[in-house]
Amino acid sequence: MKRPKATVSTKKSEAHSASSTRAHSSLVVDGLKAKFASLTEADLAAPATGRPLPGANTVAEQLAFIAFHESYHVGQLGYIRKSIGYSPIAG
Repeated sequence: MKRPKATVSTKKSEAHSASSTRAHSSLVVDGLKAKFASLTEADLAAPATGRPLPGANTVAEQLAFIAFHESYHVGQLGYIRKSIGYSPIAG
């Protein structure tokens, strides 16, 4: 499946508001919580699949890597938003 090309606008009238970002994030978090709740110990201990990630040999280790990696990018987005005059994403 081909990913759609992302576009970024620095115009305030075209940017997503912090509240719409939080609302969308809540939907994603709810879906992830449901999926994580269904995972068993065996699922988490299973060998990692897909793209190799540094130090991630099991599904649990992949999830930990992805969580850390995504939080890093959330911080970067906060700095970018602040630098162009918007409120940071969090806080």
